[in-house]
Amino acid sequence: MLEIMRENAQSWIIKILFAIIILAFVLTFGLGGFNSKGDPIVAYVDDDPISRVQFEIKLARFVENLRKNRHLTAEQLESPQLKQMVLDDMISRLLMMHEAQKLGITISDDEVYKAISSMPAFWNKTKHFDKNRYAALLRQSRTTPEQFEAEFRQNLIQGKLQRFVSKTAQATPAQGRALYNWLREQARIKYLIVNPEDFLNRKSVAPTDEDIAKFYKDHQDKFQKPATAKFEFIAFTPRELAATQPVTDEELKTYYDEHKAGYQQKEQIKARHILISLDPAASPAEVEKSLAKIKKVLAKAKNGSNFAALAKKYSEGPSAATGGDLGWFGHGAMVKPFEVAAFALKKGEISQPVRTNFGWHIIKIEDRKEPRQQAFDEVREDIRDTIAEDKAADKVSDLMDESMDRLFSGMTLKEIAKELKLEVSTSPMVSVAQVQKVFGMTAEAAEVLFNAPVGQKPKTPLAIENGYVLAEKLKEEPTAPIPLEKVSAQIGQTLRSQNAAKMAKEHAQDVLAKLTGKKATEALAQYRSSMKVSDSFRRQGPIPSLGQNQKLISAIFKGKETAWLPEVYRTQAGFVVASLAERIDAPEAEWEKEKDSWVKTASDRYSQEMFQAYLDTLHSKANIEIVRPDLLN
Repeated sequence: MLEIMRENAQSWIIKILFAIIILAFVLTFGLGGFNSKGDPIVAYVDDDPISRVQFEIKLARFVENLRKNRHLTAEQLESPQLKQMVLDDMISRLLMMHEAQKLGITISDDEVYKAISSMPAFWNKTKHFDKNRYAALLRQSRTTPEQFEAEFRQNLIQGKLQRFVSKTAQATPAQGRALYNWLREQARIKYLIVNPEDFLNRKSVAPTDEDIAKFYKDHQDKFQKPATAKFEFIAFTPRELAATQPVTDEELKTYYDEHKAGYQQKEQIKARHILISLDPAASPAEVEKSLAKIKKVLAKAKNGSNFAALAKKYSEGPSAATGGDLGWFGHGAMVKPFEVAAFALKKGEISQPVRTNFGWHIIKIEDRKEPRQQAFDEVREDIRDTIAEDKAADKVSDLMDESMDRLFSGMTLKEIAKELKLEVSTSPMVSVAQVQKVFGMTAEAAEVLFNAPVGQKPKTPLAIENGYVLAEKLKEEPTAPIPLEKVSAQIGQTLRSQNAAKMAKEHAQDVLAKLTGKKATEALAQYRSSMKVSDSFRRQGPIPSLGQNQKLISAIFKGKETAWLPEVYRTQAGFVVASLAERIDAPEAEWEKEKDSWVKTASDRYSQEMFQAYLDTLHSKANIEIVRPDLLN
């Protein structure tokens, strides 16, 4: 990194970065509180520091992953608990590295290379490690190879340490049996449902105009049009700059000849399927029941019924809505049993039932593409894009520097774009959340850009995916309340649903009181016709016809047979009054067949618990000092 900075000492980007870093550190920390590298310290672990830079990089990556994979609010992503979790993980990792060093646990360069090169994410089309792809993916995640490999080495060392510590963790057959009994035990419930939808049309649940106005006033923050802004910008990424890069026919042909193996059109099939869901740990009786169900559907398909229509009616998979359509796919896209069965079929054929971890499938092949070598003319434009982007990638920093020079000399973005033959674009009116998506930048960068004054020239480039952007705000519109008349219908429906749910819950509680009161026998006779008994289910759920409610499931497995549970539970079907109808022990015959795997599962859990206890001991013995607790707030 230092060599790069020295080589680019005259770069506007480097100058700006140094200015920002120095200014921010001095304003925030004064001239003290730094480690030997000039970073402020967050914590010490046995005299080893964790710097603020290290902490914030780790926190940013963690938050970015959460933002991509979960629906969390901005408050949750900035919570002290989340920051504490990240710091605790960094402390644990540092303690593990200390312990590994004491025990002489190391990882060689060859082990690191072998592990990284075996990761499919870094393979080319011929399934070999590709250094260019490796570097490109790391650039996308804003990580250098040195940073990635150092962290990867740590992970490997920590894995070795965990295996060393927990190698004696071995469960006994009795412990395996206890786990088997607990996970494979089943129950059925007797229940009565009170559905809020049955109360929606009652006059008493209709809100008044005063109710709607009060809800609007009390929840004003929910009825706001977000602030928006329009931006003019130049993007400096390989894709945006590729159009300006010349590519000769000779370069195209040479690239094709050198990468010919990568332009093999692999075998593909277009298929539909019908799925009858089945738990991987289902009992033999459950397996037979679901197999009989799929065979009935198969018979209809074999007799000429429309396969797509059958999928819409009977399939229990996510593709049911589209008639079981899976589109085109090649080898490796599906789980192995499904793939083997599908690729063995000819066009128009329907498979016999195939079992996977998802359940039983029947598959119909609608079309096939046989493997062949793609001709040069077929892939010519793809190759042109690849070469042009590679060339453009080398010019991103240079063009960025030239643009900054012109920007500071007083030129506008349009003038810069014209002189350097770049493209200047204009965004639509967007909110701060949309800015993040439009430009492909972090939430923090989006906030910086969105809060810039209208007409202010960019002072610094902002990082986006694979490059940078210079942007200027052209126009902004502030947050404004949405008029009541535009949301009154929506509020009315919300209040109606809330009132109906409240009434349904009160009715369910009244039913429960009668079933457990002095006249329980009369109440049971009154409601018997409305009661149902569920199919069997396990502790993991869901309850057939009712869905997932872990609180209800836990209460059932703790309950006594025939006794009504002391409260009502909200499920996707409505409010439920329930009692344990039957407890079904784990099947004895299955234990004998699966004994070894359950003992292994118990051993794995024991291993995890042992290592966690070991980590807790390391924490208790270490000298851990949080120097900057304010950074967690």
